[in-house]
Amino acid sequence: MLQTATGGAQLATNVTITNLQGRVYRNITLDHTNKLGVIWTAADGSLGQFKYTDLAMDYWEKLNLSNSAQKYVEAAALQKEQQQERERQVRTAQEEAARQKAELNRSVQDLLSATNSEEQKIDAMQDNPTNMSPDEKSARDGLLKALLDISSSTSVGVNRNDYGTLLAKANSALAFAQTKLPVDRHGKFLLCAAKAIGYYSKANDDWSDYFKYDWQREQDETLMSASDFYDLRQGGLPVDASSYKKDTEGEGRLFDVPFKASLNLYWQAADIYIHKMQRDAVSLP
Repeated sequence: MLQTATGGAQLATNVTITNLQGRVYRNITLDHTNKLGVIWTAADGSLGQFKYTDLAMDYWEKLNLSNSAQKYVEAAALQKEQQQERERQVRTAQEEAARQKAELNRSVQDLLSATNSEEQKIDAMQDNPTNMSPDEKSARDGLLKALLDISSSTSVGVNRNDYGTLLAKANSALAFAQTKLPVDRHGKFLLCAAKAIGYYSKANDDWSDYFKYDWQREQDETLMSASDFYDLRQGGLPVDASSYKKDTEGEGRLFDVPFKASLNLYWQAADIYIHKMQRDAVSLP
């Protein structure tokens, strides 16, 4: 028998119910409601819960619970939609990270192909570093200064817009330097600059995603892939992905990293390459 619960009365007693998955529950009592659905008990003392998504809507109507059920079903649908959107964002982030990595690798390979080995590039830089034309010296100084400006700003604090402006200037300085500096003599300098800008760009992308996606701001986290950590280690930064929690949507390849920590990792890696540039570069005026 079904009845509406009033004054603490049970919703229904000694009923048999088949849920939407086809499981049959016999001789149970629908005891009381909560925000998820209805709690049921059996004669043997066992109990359980029917969520509002477990039973057909017409059954909830018989219990005068159709409004509550409808709200829950709509909320569940919205939650599913949000979950799908987050999965889409993860896939988009993975694809964009792969694209940027491939682009950076192409730039690095273009620089490396001009010489036979890293040792040759170092030798070319150290043969006679002060014997440069005014254009070469100006290009090197301008590029190094642009990167030091970013490094200094991240140390004292910088907002998103100013960071983007400084990064754009560094990219322009690199493009100009590539037209003025022969790779056979300045290859290592250009290579280090490209790597530093690559790390600064990754931090910029994480910063953009942080403002783009609500869930990142709510959790104050961003996503980093296993390849991101590998790239940081290749750059000389002692970092281990196992220090961070694996993202539940990333199939073990993505990690949830505190937002500020991700920026600092990329900034520290960039500083390593800037120090290499300073070691081989002429002094700034």
